[in-house]
Formats: sequence, C-alpha cells, structure tokens
Amino acid sequence: MVENITTKSLGLRKLGHKLSQLIMPNLSIFIAWGFLSFLTPYFSGELAQRLNEVSEWMLHLLLPILIGYLGGKITGNQRGAIVGAIATLGIIVGSTAPQIVGAMIMGTLAGKVYDFFENKVKEQFTIGYEMLIHNLLVGIIGGVCCLLGMIVITPLISSVSQMISQAILWLTEMKMLTLAHVLLEPLKVLFFNNIINHGILTPLGIEFTQQENSSILFLMEANPGPGIGVLLAILFQGRRETKTNAGSALMIQAIGGIHEIYFPFVLIKPKLVLAVILGGASGTFLFQLLHVGLSAPVSPGSLIVILTNTPTNQLLAVSFGILVSILVTFSCALFLLRKEAVNVEQEKSNDEEREEMQLAKNKKIIFACDSGMGSSAMGAALLKKQLQVANLPASVDYASIYQVKDQPDQLIIVQSELTVLAQQQAPNSQILSLDHFLEVENSLPKIKSFLLTTTHMEKSAEIAIEMDRNETEKVVFLYAENIRGSQTMGMTILAQLAKKQGRSLSISKLPIEQLVGEKETIYVATTAFFHKYPQLAELSKIVLVEHFVLTTTYEQWMKGGVEHVLVHKGKTID
Repeated sequence: MVENITTKSLGLRKLGHKLSQLIMPNLSIFIAWGFLSFLTPYFSGELAQRLNEVSEWMLHLLLPILIGYLGGKITGNQRGAIVGAIATLGIIVGSTAPQIVGAMIMGTLAGKVYDFFENKVKEQFTIGYEMLIHNLLVGIIGGVCCLLGMIVITPLISSVSQMISQAILWLTEMKMLTLAHVLLEPLKVLFFNNIINHGILTPLGIEFTQQENSSILFLMEANPGPGIGVLLAILFQGRRETKTNAGSALMIQAIGGIHEIYFPFVLIKPKLVLAVILGGASGTFLFQLLHVGLSAPVSPGSLIVILTNTPTNQLLAVSFGILVSILVTFSCALFLLRKEAVNVEQEKSNDEEREEMQLAKNKKIIFACDSGMGSSAMGAALLKKQLQVANLPASVDYASIYQVKDQPDQLIIVQSELTVLAQQQAPNSQILSLDHFLEVENSLPKIKSFLLTTTHMEKSAEIAIEMDRNETEKVVFLYAENIRGSQTMGMTILAQLAKKQGRSLSISKLPIEQLVGEKETIYVATTAFFHKYPQLAELSKIVLVEHFVLTTTYEQWMKGGVEHVLVHKGKTID
C-alpha cells in the first residue's frame, strides 16, 4: 500500500515537473506581456493600437507556439519540437481563446508521435537519405497532427475548458473560491506549488484575463502573505536558532518571492498548516470580495512583481488583501506556537567537537529539491554555516533533483518524498533523506562521517605508502575524459590491502592523454578501458580489473605477487 502511494506521488511529481518545463522557460514572455499591457493605457492613437495588437499576438500566437515547441522537444527532441510547433497552429486557428493548455497537450503529443514513427522507420533509412526522410517525417506528421488538432483536439479542449471554467465561475459566484485553499496550502507546503501554479492556475488565469483585465487566479498561489505571516510569527515566538534562519528567509520570501523558503518552517511544526490555510483563504476572500486580481502571471511571487502586475486602480485593494493575509496567518501561527510547549533538548555528540581536516576537492554535497531554488538554497546555506562552525570546509551546492548528475563522490541531501527519484537520478551517489532541510544540523554527524571517509580516501590515494623506500613499486591507475571517481576508490582499496600485507606501493593516477609507458611501472585499468584504447597493449606491465572497486584482483596481487595478475605485452584478452 505504501509502495503504491509512493509510486503515485512520484508519478505526479514527474508530471508536475513536465508541466513546469513548458511554462517556466516562457515566463519572461509573460512579464513582457504584462509590462506592455500595463503601458498601453498611457498611450493613444496608432501606437496604443499597435501595443494592443502585440499583446494579443503574443498571447494568442507566440506563447502557444513556444509552449508547443517545448512540449515537442521534450518528447521528440529537436525535430519533435518543430512538429509540436506545427501541430499547435491547428488548435490556435480553431479557437478564439488563448490555447495555452491546448499547446501543452498538443505539442507534447505531437513530439511523442514523431518520436514513435522515427524509431519505427530509423532502421530503414538508406545512407545518404537520412535528412530527406527526417524532413518528410517532420512535414507529414506535423501536418497530420495540425489537422488532428483542428478536428479533434480543439473541440475536446473547448468542452473540458468550459466545464472547468464553469466550476471556477460557480465557486466565484458562490463566494466559495476560498475553500480551494484547504487543499492548495498543504500541497504548496509539500512542494507541489509549481504544479499548481504553472500547470493549472496560470493557463486558466490567462484565459480569464480575456474577459476582464485581471484574474484572481494569478494571486491564489502567488500571494506571499501566508509565508510572510508564518515567518514573522517564528521571529516573535521561535527558538533562537530558528529565529535567525527565519529572519533571512523572510527577506527572500517577501522580496525574492521564493515561497519554498518557508515550507520547511511549516513542516517542522505541522500545526502551522492551519495558519497558512486561514491566511491564504482570507486573502482570496478579500480579493474576490473586492473583485481584484493580477493582469499577468507572476513568478516568483514577490511583493514587487505582484504589485507591478496589478492594475493601477486595484493596487490598494490587492495590497490590503495581502496585508490581511499576513495578519491572519501571523495571529494564528503565533497562537499555535505559544500554545505548543517549547521544550527542546539539543543532543551534542563527540562528533561535533572541533576538528580540522583537509577535504577532497572532488567531493560534493548537493541539496536537491523540486525546483532547485528556494528550499535547497536555504538548506545549503544552513549547512555551510554549520560546517564553518565545525571547521569543516566543504563544497556545498544546490540544484533541481532533475539536474543532479550521477557521481560516486557526492552526497545528495533530499526531502523524504524525493528519495526514490534521487536514487533513480544518481544511483552511485550517497543519498541522505530528510523530512525538511532545517533538520540538517541533526544529521551533521552523518555528513561529517561522509567527509571523514573522503579525507582518508584521498590521503591513501595521493600519498605513497612509505614502508620501505628501496622496494617501493610504482602503480598508476589510468583514466580518460576527466572521469576518475571509481579509480580513486580502487586506489584506496589497493593501498589498504598493501598496508595489511606489508607491501610498499607508490600509488597515483594519470590521464591516458599524458601516458608515456614506463617499463617498471605497473598500470591498472578495467578490461573495457583496455579494449577501448588499443595502445595499452604496448605497456610492459598492466593489471586489468573488471571494476576498480572489486577487491578480488587486488587480493591476488597482494598475496601472490604482481605476476599472478599481470597482462603481458602481446597477450590476448578475451
């Protein structure tokens, strides 16, 4: 049961990320559209007419085509992107409403169709005709998908869109739009905010702005009031360490508009979810009561960006709604924090004692969240401070979980719900799962253990074992293309085995580009590496292993001598 829930959650998160990929790269166009719409009333005559036309074409043509292009590129690479753009035209000409949602569907579908047919006929390509066949496929599939969009997709989207619009309008007319926050705020805190904003509210809000100059939907998720209110309450009634973090987070939330920055504070005290629900609902209630909204989508949800995209005649009402949202959230959060007994016992282990060590330059600690901005940035900043206090300088960075690269020499710190995805993205990296990034200080012993292991690895890899200088054997591990993580681990294993056997080895590593064969030097490489670089067959002494971290060959070497594992010049390798 739990496994099924985890699988569904992971699938939903991947879907949300794909939706965000279609919207996020085009946010600058939203800003340009909002800016031009803001300027239009201040002009008259032909210039005002042209500005209106630019805004209209930007919304009805440019945005859908770019979104369809991106959708096709995600599913069908570069040629799929062209197919997606062509297919999107079919749904644009068949509708008077902006086809943002339609472009998301049609572009992705068209790219997938192209990718399917390309894989089917790829083996039939005749050498020299690949470009011609690719162009024919793009043109034919793009044309068919364009026709399909006009005949099938446009009516279907129109029907679904009408149903959703009626539901939203019904909630609006019944003054019940505030009830959406019962689901909206908890999902935001669980880092589904990008899915909600860019995948649902933004496309619908764009369509509603055609009827009026603004849409309340642009304010529902972007309203910074709940986050500001929670952080203010923590500043008044929180632990000393939490207050310090909340102070810096408050500025990032209010001015920078990165809402993810306050999510961990709520997760620490789950009761605070009630505060953000009431705060978000109160803001939406006032926005709805005063009939206000934003003229364009906002991202990030900064006070500055929100007020910039607010129609002039609605500035006071929008500001008032945000202020009330802050006050309601603050009051509720303050009450909950005071009611809850604060009795924190900080556990201090011997591992927290100050110790200096030289950390390996190729070891990394990466905080990974959904978007790679707010919460992961804060977690990285917190850990850097903790490591500085502990005198442990380290490379700490943050990134989106979808951009993390698989490396054996890095520690990835993620929220618990992203653990499965992290294991898929980086199977060879160490992964540390946290409920929230603010508890990273409690995991400092584990992180120090990772760093300490790193230090021993590098020292044993780079420093020769000087047991007997007169009988030291020189061993060189080979690598290429600057990929040397597993080589370092193999060097460590060999050095440790040599020390146990009383052998004296001088161990180092070398890129194959700098290789100059030395007669007495023993070179170590994998069998696959040996076959890839034929020049290695000319070396006098080379030891082959299946993988650098397997100990079998090293143990035979240390116990029976290097002659038991050497591959001599001219010997055939199966």
